[in-house]
Amino acid sequence: YGKMVIVPDHPEESAREIDRVAGEDGIVGIFSVDLTKFPLGHERYDPVWEAIERADVPLFLHSESSVYAGFPTAGFEFGTFLEHHALVHPFLKLWHATSLIVQGIPERYDVDVCFMEAGQSWIQMLANRLDREYVERPHDAPEMERLPSDYLSEFYYTTQPLEDTRPGQLADILERYDLEDQFCFTGDYPHYDFDAPGAVAGHPDLSVDQKTKILQDNPKEFFDL
Repeated sequence: YGKMVIVPDHPEESAREIDRVAGEDGIVGIFSVDLTKFPLGHERYDPVWEAIERADVPLFLHSESSVYAGFPTAGFEFGTFLEHHALVHPFLKLWHATSLIVQGIPERYDVDVCFMEAGQSWIQMLANRLDREYVERPHDAPEMERLPSDYLSEFYYTTQPLEDTRPGQLADILERYDLEDQFCFTGDYPHYDFDAPGAVAGHPDLSVDQKTKILQDNPKEFFDL
C-alpha cells in the first residue's frame, strides 16, 4: 500500500493528479506537507478538496521543519533548532485546522483529514480558543453548524511525538475531546526522535482497548482496509 503526493499550491495540477492516481489499487491516502501559501481552507484549494472527495481517499497533512520566509517562522528569529522545532509543527497545524473549520470545509466536502507529526497538546488549546471565539463571533463562520471542537473531534491525528509528560495526560485528551477512535500510531522512523510501537503498546495510562484502536483498528478504518 502507499500514498500519492500532491502540491496544493498547484491546485488544478494536484486535482488532475488525484483523479489520475488515487483510484489505483493500493493507493490508500493522499500526502501533502503543510507548507502552503495560504491555509488550506482558502478558496484557491477548492479544486483539491473536490478531487479528494471524488477519490474518496483521505488526506495526510505532514509537518515540515524547513525555515522559510512565511508563516509561522517569519520574524521569529529562532536562536536554536530546539525553539524552531518545538513551535513550527503545532503552529502550522493550528493554522490549517482553524482555516478548515472556520471556512466550512467539513460542511462542504465529505473528506477525511489526518494531522501528522505535531503531537496532541495543540488540539486541546485550539478547541478551547476556537469555541470561545465562535461563541463571540459566529458571523465570521457562517458555514459552521456546530462548535469548532466538534469538528476537531472528527479529524484524525497521529501519535508521534507522544507529549504525555504528565501521568494521564494523553488519556485525558482522548476522553475529553472524544478522540479515542481518531488516533493512529505513527513512528516517524528513522528520525532520531521516533516513537517505537512500544510507546503505545506499553503505555501505562491506556487501556488494552485503546491501544488496540490506536495500533490497529483506527488505521484500518481510516485507510478503509
